[in-house]
Amino acid sequence: MRSFLFSGRNQNTARRVALQGRKERKVFMKKTLLIVAMLLLVATPVMASTTVKVLVNPADQFTASDGNKVQPVSIAYVTDVNVRAFALDINVRDVNGAPNFQRIYNFKTGESNAASPGYGIFPSRFREFIVVTDPNWGNPNYNPTVAWAEPGSANTGIGFPKMIVEMGALYAGDGNKPAWSGTLFKFDVNAWGAVGTFHIDVAADTLRGGVVSNDGNQIVPPILVLEGNDACFPPTTCVLPDVVSQPEAVATAAITNAGFTLGNRTTACSDVPGIIAGDIISTNPAAGVYTCGIPVDYVVSTGPCCVIVPNVVGQLCSAAPGMITGVGLVVGNVTTAYSTTVAAGYVISQNPPNPNCVPLGSAVDYVCSLGIAPPSQIWYPRVDHDLKPTVVWTPVTGATTYKLERNLAGGAWAEVFAGTNTGNYVWRLDTVASGINYRYRVRASNALGDGTDYRTGTWDCNSYLETCYDNNTADGNYAQWTNTLVGRPRCWCFPRQCHGDADGKSSGVGAGKIWVTTVDLDILSIGYLVSNPAVGTGVEVLWASTNNVPAACADFRRKSHGVGTTQRVGTTDLDELSYYYLQPDNGARPTPSNCVPGNRTPPWW
Repeated sequence: MRSFLFSGRNQNTARRVALQGRKERKVFMKKTLLIVAMLLLVATPVMASTTVKVLVNPADQFTASDGNKVQPVSIAYVTDVNVRAFALDINVRDVNGAPNFQRIYNFKTGESNAASPGYGIFPSRFREFIVVTDPNWGNPNYNPTVAWAEPGSANTGIGFPKMIVEMGALYAGDGNKPAWSGTLFKFDVNAWGAVGTFHIDVAADTLRGGVVSNDGNQIVPPILVLEGNDACFPPTTCVLPDVVSQPEAVATAAITNAGFTLGNRTTACSDVPGIIAGDIISTNPAAGVYTCGIPVDYVVSTGPCCVIVPNVVGQLCSAAPGMITGVGLVVGNVTTAYSTTVAAGYVISQNPPNPNCVPLGSAVDYVCSLGIAPPSQIWYPRVDHDLKPTVVWTPVTGATTYKLERNLAGGAWAEVFAGTNTGNYVWRLDTVASGINYRYRVRASNALGDGTDYRTGTWDCNSYLETCYDNNTADGNYAQWTNTLVGRPRCWCFPRQCHGDADGKSSGVGAGKIWVTTVDLDILSIGYLVSNPAVGTGVEVLWASTNNVPAACADFRRKSHGVGTTQRVGTTDLDELSYYYLQPDNGARPTPSNCVPGNRTPPWW
């Protein structure tokens, strides 16, 4: 740097110039030129301190007319000696762009005096713009930047990211010297579209003397404390509009018109109401305020979504819901049905079937198998008098086996039969206990397994041993003959058997029913005066003719006859039948009272 170096002789000369005033202006200006020329002399180093500060206030940042961000920067100083001149190298750096100096301003020009102290002499520009005889300090081209013609100053200054500044003070008398602190100048940094943080670096230009004290000595080392030398150019923001559900052409135009660029374009199906094929489903980012120029990705609808219906037929019913919901569908109506081809607990059918393609969220109905159906009906006696109940059920098409269960007095169900049962599907149980209520249920099975459902009887069967004759009879042999092991026919427990009704059947309806008919007479004739007439097996069957009825059912009086008392049907029984023969309940004969304890109901009633 050129040093403002003044010897004692030079200082006296300056004083004389000042005293001569305007009369000797021409001489004064010549002396001034001489002083400026002396700045080229090399200064002697001296120990002192000077701090140069870079002051950046983000609040001062503004947007220029061209749309670029501009940050004003101040260069200030603080020193502990009288400084005659400054020569500074100033650089602006930014990794995200190339900001540069736009202008330099707020610097003093001309001589330093009490009214306006400061550094207003710019050696590099002085000869070019200042006329000694008539100095024009306000020339806009007169500024502290070093001209390109100076050594090492090419490509510096306004419009570049580097600037070299030279400033000196010219004054006469201590009262006119610059202050020990103040602002040297300001400059603007233009971002030129860059965003992020930029840095200001300031250093003493040693080629031009750096910082020179008033006595002409160079301050070594010149202390430069850079304060606030970072500034940030915030991104310029734009408002991204909401273009969801708009046609693609309209949406993309709105995005670019808002100051953004188009990013990646993808497609997808959409079931959102109001969005059809060709409309925008979404953008990334979504509508909002963002940095201008960033890319905006967008998704275009191809139309409603389509989901392949999974095949749940033949799958476990418990697995079907997960298979349906797993592809974005919902479980619809779940019903059950019997099947001879699909095992219980598996899906028989579905609607819609696989592999139909349906909208996302559609319902899928399916039918779950209960397995083979149970028998449609089951019968058994309400009251069983011989502890051998007969259970009858209807056959099931496709069934190979049946499983029969009973519960005891309302307790838990227990299996009492499992296997093939053909013919009339009649099951006989000989292990019931007297005086206990039983209930029965049955289900069918096939090669696929048991059916789920049972057919359950609607009444309880009360089992107890019943003799159905007068225990007070004097005929002891008769009592022996009618023991439970040999000859106790079940028909003796029919309500009217003791009054001539051998078959338990009637003709007619209502009060006109006739219970003792020619059928009963035929049964009596078969066993009349026959020794040890047949009493049957004790199995209650659906009697279709008199041949199916044991002749002992005509033993109305329950007494023995003839030699050896082996004849059970005789004249007393014929008398009983004759009395009620063809008599209605409301006829000439009184309605017969029930035989005691003849309360067994035949299965055909």
